[in-house]
Amino acid sequence: MSSALKFIAELMIIILFIGIIFDYGQIKSTKALIKDTVDLSTKAAALQIDEDSTKIGSGVFEINEGKAKKVVEEFFKQNTNEEFYNSLVITTNVINAHSEQTYTAPNGQSYTISDPTVFCIVNYKYDGMVFDENITVNIMSGSVLKNKNDL
Repeated sequence: MSSALKFIAELMIIILFIGIIFDYGQIKSTKALIKDTVDLSTKAAALQIDEDSTKIGSGVFEINEGKAKKVVEEFFKQNTNEEFYNSLVITTNVINAHSEQTYTAPNGQSYTISDPTVFCIVNYKYDGMVFDENITVNIMSGSVLKNKNDL
């Protein structure tokens, strides 16, 4: 093998390794960004209390589903750029539980919950130089408010 071909082969291997290292770093960074944003947004969403005076007057606290979903979306819009945000698939479920119940999340896992809870799953398809990976982050956050009937 000529020295020129050897050089080209070695250069291709180096470029491949650089691509692998870059993709690995991007995947880790993207997962961290999504996880942090999902964590904060589900906590904020769990605080979106339904302001129905009848419910509040009888001591029943529930999460307002519309407000909770909007808060999750707003967190992602504020913490990511528009192109990245538009490529995300965000699923937010609000479960207004007042007694212990089993909830099967969209990811197939089962959870026992007893308080109003927000469950959020975010999917993102990373299309890198070397790797293509589906990144999925799921986080659950519950409300700390208790119904007076549950005390």
